[in-house]
Amino acid sequence: MCQMCEEYEAELRRLGIEMDEKVTVEFESETFEALSRQAEAHGHSVVDEVRQIVQRNVVSTRTDVPRKDGRIDFVEWARRIRDMTPPGVPQTDSVKLIREDRDHGHSIDRR
Repeated sequence: MCQMCEEYEAELRRLGIEMDEKVTVEFESETFEALSRQAEAHGHSVVDEVRQIVQRNVVSTRTDVPRKDGRIDFVEWARRIRDMTPPGVPQTDSVKLIREDRDHGHSIDRR
């Protein structure tokens, strides 16, 4: 850590302000550019995008699947998944996605 950062943190501690742990990650330029585009599409910074990815994949456990009467509540689970998408991000109709998936790999001329 640089001298200026150490002094800044010391001043914050003197004022009684606690800081969270910080992690520095180096990405290959191609990965960082893709992450930047994804963050821009979601309407927030790269830092916020990384934070959300980590929270989704590390903090949230897969054991929090909603259950009703001992069975998976798929409707509630789908609502939770839908709510992960930031407002304003365009969605693709699931019927179109299913059709594309079924047609994937087939070069059928439909004329």
